[in-house]
Amino acid sequence: MSDISKREYEEVKKDLGSALKRMANIKEEMKESLGYVRQTMEIGLTAFAASWALARWGTNGEVHLMGIPVELGGALVLKGVAFSGLLDGYSGDAHSIGDGLLAVYLVKKGLAMGSAKGTSASGGASYAQLPQHAASSGAALTDAQLAAQMAY
Repeated sequence: MSDISKREYEEVKKDLGSALKRMANIKEEMKESLGYVRQTMEIGLTAFAASWALARWGTNGEVHLMGIPVELGGALVLKGVAFSGLLDGYSGDAHSIGDGLLAVYLVKKGLAMGSAKGTSASGGASYAQLPQHAASSGAALTDAQLAAQMAY
């Protein structure tokens, strides 16, 4: 076996140091990416679970506590606690869950406002006023029904 020179040793040492720095950077990037995945999952699953629960146990998708929709109240409480700093390392999770609950409230309000007007901005029928699709009703659409659906 041949001995490695001091110069070769220093080059290997330098290359190893560079590789370790690259691995540390990759680790940080992965940690950040997983944080975004976690945030998305918390918001999405909270919105799904809250919507499901409201549809299952609510009256017309509504549950109120002291006159406040529970999803709005829950969002405000969670966001307040998260901003207070009482949760140490879990403030981000509380923010995400609060965002999911707030999303449910805002979607419900948007749907209610959109359907309350009765017609679309272009003057056509709103989605709630459109005839059912032929596949769901079992009957063929008339020309007028087809035209109404195409105009929307």
